[in-house]
Amino acid sequence: MPRKSATLWSALFLCIGAYAQAPTSMIPELSNEADFSSGPLRKIEGLNSAQQKAVEDYIHRAERRNGDLRILVDRNQIVSRSSEALHRLFPDDRFVAVTSVYQVTSDAAKKYSIPGPLTYTLTLDQNGMDIMPRRTGYLEEFGALLHSRGIRVDDVTSAALVRSAMQEIYGFGMGGEDVRRGESQWYLGYHEYPWRPISSYEEIREASYYVLITNAEGVVTNGRLVNEVIERRKMRR
Repeated sequence: MPRKSATLWSALFLCIGAYAQAPTSMIPELSNEADFSSGPLRKIEGLNSAQQKAVEDYIHRAERRNGDLRILVDRNQIVSRSSEALHRLFPDDRFVAVTSVYQVTSDAAKKYSIPGPLTYTLTLDQNGMDIMPRRTGYLEEFGALLHSRGIRVDDVTSAALVRSAMQEIYGFGMGGEDVRRGESQWYLGYHEYPWRPISSYEEIREASYYVLITNAEGVVTNGRLVNEVIERRKMRR
């Protein structure tokens, strides 16, 4: 599969995770229910003092309050993600979603391509350290996080639990099927798509999933997002 195609698919997949990919705050109505104040951050429920400070430090680094391009964090969109899957897999860690909004002056709008609101989820241990490895376009960091926590995937129940946690962290939907491939591979959220044309004479059918690799004990060693061409054929004329 061409790398350019895979990268594009991964980018589109990740965009689902950002809240309301809508026009930016150049539209006055956007900030009606938002809070872009620069004052002290409210106490986030479920965080200890080290984790709270980590969120505050992240906001301080992420924001850019001056200039023709500003990046502001919406205080009303800072959410501590919580679910049964996250609690069972990562009982000592906390996941905090922080949403940033880009604002530009009218003149600067001609110079920049402005995204909609973007959400980043901090993965904080008890010491306030962000333990999620550096993010990649194929979400390989999630597999590395599972490995660092010794997470086992050895049956459909544990596979579904990991898929649920992944959706909570990244904020996107996946297929509802988890498929085992041999002794050491799982395809999480496996979903096949209808035929689609890629040229005037050929069409393909694809499948998307997150592949997990496990060792002999079922412990995750790594993982990555995959978009695979499973069939191709000449178009009927």
